[in-house]
Amino acid sequence: MFSIWLIVISRIDKYFTQLIKLYPDADYSGMKKKAELMLKKSESDKIKDSLTKLIELIDSKKNMEE
Repeated sequence: MFSIWLIVISRIDKYFTQLIKLYPDADYSGMKKKAELMLKKSESDKIKDSLTKLIELIDSKKNMEE
């Protein structure tokens, strides 16, 4: 079970980050809402850290547009 969480964390950190960096002008509001919901439900500190970083990255791209 622990290895599944490591895979989830690595996917969040790697693939979602790459996606946002590759397409910075896309609308990630839906992804942000899902990440915020997952953040509220998650009990794992490592997953919470990954989701928090993802939300911050989405917010930073949004702030750069303004």
